[in-house]
Amino acid sequence: MAAVPNEVVQDVETEKQHFQDVFESFAFYREYATRRLNKVEQNASALPVHHLAMLQPDFGERLGMLRTAVDVNYSFVREMLQSSRDIFVNSSVSREDPMDGSTDVPTGCASSGGASQGADLRGNQAAPAVRTAAVQEEGATSFNMDKVITTLRQFYRDWSKEGQPERDACYRPLFSELLKCCPLPREGYQPPRVLVPGAGLGRLAFDIAQQGYECQGNEFSMHMLMASNFILNRPADSPQLTLHPFVLQFCNNLSSSDQLQQVLIPDACPAAIGCKAGNFSMSAGDFLDVYTEPDQWDCVVTCFFLDTAHNPLAYIECIEKILVPGGHWLNLGPLLWHWSDIDGEKSIELSYEQLRRVIVGNFQFTMLKEESNHRGGYIQNPRSMMKTVYDSVLFVARKSTSAGAMHPGQTVASAQKLRGRRS
Repeated sequence: MAAVPNEVVQDVETEKQHFQDVFESFAFYREYATRRLNKVEQNASALPVHHLAMLQPDFGERLGMLRTAVDVNYSFVREMLQSSRDIFVNSSVSREDPMDGSTDVPTGCASSGGASQGADLRGNQAAPAVRTAAVQEEGATSFNMDKVITTLRQFYRDWSKEGQPERDACYRPLFSELLKCCPLPREGYQPPRVLVPGAGLGRLAFDIAQQGYECQGNEFSMHMLMASNFILNRPADSPQLTLHPFVLQFCNNLSSSDQLQQVLIPDACPAAIGCKAGNFSMSAGDFLDVYTEPDQWDCVVTCFFLDTAHNPLAYIECIEKILVPGGHWLNLGPLLWHWSDIDGEKSIELSYEQLRRVIVGNFQFTMLKEESNHRGGYIQNPRSMMKTVYDSVLFVARKSTSAGAMHPGQTVASAQKLRGRRS
């Protein structure tokens, strides 16, 4: 038997380590959140006595309810992790299992409960010890914990009734354009093949498949992959789960209850709704590495995706390659450029004007429709006193049916001239 190359072994070990780190970051959620709440309590306890008295009893009661809400969220996370231990080959948890020895947590609703242990500031009770197991912290980096919080809020956006307005602002325009450029065929005919890169928790891709298209979502983030695996494969008879998506948002709360708002996940169970056999799938991996075969997809739908690229030109090039001649590219989103200003990361930041010029001038695309000022948020707290609203661009582009429409030699020559001027 031939030996496995060292590079392959190293890649497998790197992937296993990454999965372990992501798993541990989720498992660390309750300890992370409890430390944040302990800091709130410590800061309040340091106030002058007469100032602290002004805040009571509401402050202590609210802190107790926040602790209960964290426990409810951790119950949600534990159930997700139980379903995610072995979702990838060679990726089962290998270090001391961070879930072992964890105590059960409440599954009820924090907004209807009272104060929990440690809620009485300067009383007879001290702040509670962290009740999680001795979770290893190797994977609980600041970066990973930010991802954990973002992923929990993504459940709110994609799989709650309360997230419907945010979804409608982004998904409905894309659904409308998809039906126009790729109408569904009559019964018995092959439906158009649609790809959704950057699928997150899979709601957009699933809803497209539910309409009758053959749709595949693609996602690179391991945090998102674990979460989407959980929600998309949840049994049809499973009860809805309670989640408090904004429990760690301490700023811009108009009411104390806003921080405790709860949602039920999912608002629609994929297993109960179902799609036609073979119509829906998810793939894991980097978009540029996974999709290399030309002329495979009738339509590519990108939603809040283009600005995740280190090099957006590579994304455009790949989309052009994998679309069939005459295929369509639908895009909606801002240009936040996720890697901008991050040390050690390369990032090409273009204006929409520059991006458009490249799309129509250097690739086989014709713009069929462009609309600006599609206003919408992304995992925004609807009750917050501060919200980020994006004025996104929607465009519909069609790949030429003629192979002669592309001029790759001209593109290369232009790049060589640019490099020559800089040397």
